[in-house]
Amino acid sequence: MSIEEKTPIQFDYYCATILNDILKRDIRVFDPNYCLFSYDELSTIKTITLFGVDSIDWLPMLPALEGIYIKNFDYRCVTSEGNYDNKFFNHISTEELNDTLRRLPNLKELFIENDLNITYVDLSYNPELTTLFLQNNPELGAVYGLSNLHKLKNVTIYGNNIMEAEEFGSYIHNTLDAEVNLVDLGVLFAAIKDQPTPEDKMDFLEYLDLLNFKGLFNLTFTEKNGLNKYNLISLAEIKHLVKNYVKLYKRQDLFEKDDETKINYVLKYIKNNIAFNKDGLLERAEFVKSYGNEQGKVPDWGEKHMSYLHNSFSTFKLKRGNCEGIVNLMRIMLSILDIETEDVQCHDKRSPVGSGTNHAILRAKVNGKWFYFDPAFDKTEPGNYEYMTFEDTEKYLTLCLYEKQKVLGAVKNEGEQLHIRYN
Repeated sequence: MSIEEKTPIQFDYYCATILNDILKRDIRVFDPNYCLFSYDELSTIKTITLFGVDSIDWLPMLPALEGIYIKNFDYRCVTSEGNYDNKFFNHISTEELNDTLRRLPNLKELFIENDLNITYVDLSYNPELTTLFLQNNPELGAVYGLSNLHKLKNVTIYGNNIMEAEEFGSYIHNTLDAEVNLVDLGVLFAAIKDQPTPEDKMDFLEYLDLLNFKGLFNLTFTEKNGLNKYNLISLAEIKHLVKNYVKLYKRQDLFEKDDETKINYVLKYIKNNIAFNKDGLLERAEFVKSYGNEQGKVPDWGEKHMSYLHNSFSTFKLKRGNCEGIVNLMRIMLSILDIETEDVQCHDKRSPVGSGTNHAILRAKVNGKWFYFDPAFDKTEPGNYEYMTFEDTEKYLTLCLYEKQKVLGAVKNEGEQLHIRYN
């Protein structure tokens, strides 16, 4: 054993408190050994879960660390008040995260969930990574270093806002043997966005379809679903939707138009072609009565059975869907036109459901500014739920505090404890 391995390692009180809790050391704060840890003690920590921390630059001092789990409260789950407690969120900067990852070359598992700060993740220095889980991180716009990862076996990337996908081809090649490979639909559209013309976009999808035919493609795409986290949507279904709408848009010369003209066309299309599926909601209510428990929770197979209401392709084929099904279809239609969008889950005060998340609307960037759209209700009251500001939505919706910060950059009122630090 080297001298370094015999010498106790000293941490500050912040890190020592976390480590003492993990190691379950019965040492009081006033004990002189409270901040001292032996090499053997630190070597027992192979995975670590972080919840409500401000810094992770000390993680490389754990010599056997293989897995990092960065978990936060689900910021999308709103109540009628919409308040969160600051202690349920990590406050780790993008720079610190990536600097820490750079110093962990033997890392095998990385989980980041519901983080409101991280804008990109650089995995260039983590070639041993086998598990990558990035869920509901709304500021996460890029994942770098994918071309260096050849050992990925379990990948789940959904609910983020990936805007760059330069290494998409390498990712496809590197994850051919992955056992689980779920990727947000936004990753695909980020890759398509790099294609200069509508024809190139279609050619790119044809190329992916050819890889799929040859057995050289192992991806399942996902889109948001407030019922059970995500829907699954196949490459064939995506290709069908893109082909249909590219053809439609080309007839209208829509690719050359401004953002507002594009969005107005999509809104008109939805009003004229897609109905709100009231029968489907009644079917779901009866399904819950038949198969749900006392809390209204149905088995996993039941949630999958009813997820068609939230699915963009089902909404397209059936010409009807619930609020989120319509929003997901609009997101695909606008993504083809390179319009940035987001599915916003919220509490609808018009609903008889007393609290909790019960509705989905669309947020879209129009000429550099964010606006909200409620296509399900706009079908019954045309023009009343278009181009809404955050203040407009507050009349009948409760949006999560992240939305308030995202759109308004507002200073929070007393009692609103959610802390967001952009990088």
